[in-house]
Amino acid sequence: MAALAQTTFPQQPTGAAVNHARIEARLTATPQARTGASHFAALGPAGQQIDGA
Repeated sequence: MAALAQTTFPQQPTGAAVNHARIEARLTATPQARTGASHFAALGPAGQQIDGA
């Protein structure tokens, strides 16, 4: 519980809003955004597609 003591009041509603958005996206099956390839994946062969999943 020590981490909660260091959280200031404006950070608590922000964290709750982010959690709410994540839960809503999960319940409505909203697709997640695609992210770029990692630096390690970028070292792979040029013609090979690497899926992040």
